[in-house]
Amino acid sequence: MNKARLKRAKPNLASPRILREVLELPTAPYYEQRVRRHIRAFVASRRHLAYREDRWGNILVSLKARKAGTPVVFTAHMDHPGFEIARAGFAAEARWLGNVPGPKPRGLPVTVVTPDDEEVGGKAVSNFTKRGKRQYFSLKMDAPVPPGSFGYWGFPGYEKKGHVVHTKGADNLGSCAALLALLDDLRPAKVRRPVACLFTRAEEEGFQGAQAAVMSGLLSRKSLVVVLETSKEFPGGKMGLGPVIRVADRAL
Repeated sequence: MNKARLKRAKPNLASPRILREVLELPTAPYYEQRVRRHIRAFVASRRHLAYREDRWGNILVSLKARKAGTPVVFTAHMDHPGFEIARAGFAAEARWLGNVPGPKPRGLPVTVVTPDDEEVGGKAVSNFTKRGKRQYFSLKMDAPVPPGSFGYWGFPGYEKKGHVVHTKGADNLGSCAALLALLDDLRPAKVRRPVACLFTRAEEEGFQGAQAAVMSGLLSRKSLVVVLETSKEFPGGKMGLGPVIRVADRAL
């Protein structure tokens, strides 16, 4: 390859703002409505993008470009492990959604989002108790929380320390932000084949949204799918040395 012909890509100056806006959004499995509204507004403000949503709330954003060839679809999920309110009130009870985290919850701060989008602080006052297939724990809230509320650990959505961003829900809001930055940067004239981004729901509950997107026809079976995932550091994938690309999956 002739190195003289390579050009350095211009950075998307909007990317830091996009990242912060997305990371600060509250989310949990089945409660991704704030993220969905943000993506819908993002697309509405950009003429080069088209928006589709299936009956289950999965979103496909594509470039308005009439290109032939195999579609390339980048995908990320809009949820992060969290909980829903199983018993309302000041002394509430939470039902965990997604993988149960390692630390014991007792004493940890929580933030609960009501159906009216009000955020209420509180703390966990018990550790997990298993009932059936679900884990429950008790909460002491600063104000009574109604049925239909959901929550997450009460940590900052976006906090930058040096070159490192700390957040309550990198997996997978970080990847959602990356896809929005990609869509913001791409233009139909720049691509040689159909390009789209798929945002799915309830991945932490067993890929529920991804499976629904395939069944609904939102995602073409001919698509070349590239999944963006945020995982902990593994041997061979050192943080700071660039993206890690994994071909296929252990389940295949």
